Amino acid sequence: MARSMRGMQTNLIGFLVEDVTNPYFVKMLAGAEQQANRDSMTLIIGSSNERVDKERSHIDAFLSYRCSGVALCLVSPDKELISMLRAEHVNFIILDAPFAEELPCDRICIDNEADSEQAVRYLLECGHRRIAIVNPEPLTDTERDRYDGYRRALEVYNIEEDPDRMKICAGKDEAYRAATMLMEGGNPPTALYVAKQSLGLSVLSALLSMGLRVPEDVSLLIFGDPDWASIFHPRITCLQRQVEEMGRLGIEFLMTKMRTQEHREPRKIVLDSRLVVRESVKKL
Repeated sequence: MARSMRGMQTNLIGFLVEDVTNPYFVKMLAGAEQQANRDSMTLIIGSSNERVDKERSHIDAFLSYRCSGVALCLVSPDKELISMLRAEHVNFIILDAPFAEELPCDRICIDNEADSEQAVRYLLECGHRRIAIVNPEPLTDTERDRYDGYRRALEVYNIEEDPDRMKICAGKDEAYRAATMLMEGGNPPTALYVAKQSLGLSVLSALLSMGLRVPEDVSLLIFGDPDWASIFHPRITCLQRQVEEMGRLGIEFLMTKMRTQEHREPRKIVLDSRLVVRESVKKL
């Protein structure tokens, strides 16, 4: 199927995401569709639900439809897949995958470790020293990098790590319980750093259920910028990623490859994230 793509251009581009219901990927697809419309291209969207077998089936479908290019958000590194796509000269790009560093492919990503460190250093600059992290289980490089960024920021300020302030959560329910445990302890943190956007609302709900005020009783900073963060009172300080721009650039990159048909060394584009300071962090 990969061979059949060569020389048979269509106006279709395959776009594979991990979870089409996740607001993060919704924004990415919005940016991609805007650029595709400008280039008179049509997106075919697949959602792997974070399953490797579904990734393969969606990619097979993209190739069977003779898509002129594919943009891929992969769950885990797949050297065999990447090698096949490169060998058959398929136009493809990997988006938001830190593990792609080890793979010979074009990619657009963010620096999760540096961005996480930036977020925690802001809390430190505001005078906070008891900073807790609520992070998913480190099953992927993304979660590990954000955890490492947290630790690196503490190290810069010569603050010893406290395992009781490092909460690893499998999902939203555990994030709720983690926030409750943190604030019910004898020496609660003055700031909570939620390292994944999808856990933010659960942490905030736990604080409100306990009658705690943000930021009077505890400060809150979220990695990511969910829509509700700018509506809730007080508005939540967030680390805003260029998600729509990543989707837009992915399509633009593919279109350039299709037009030039150049076979050059893989390129890497790292998009900067921006700290959006609102009212949820108190200066001590």
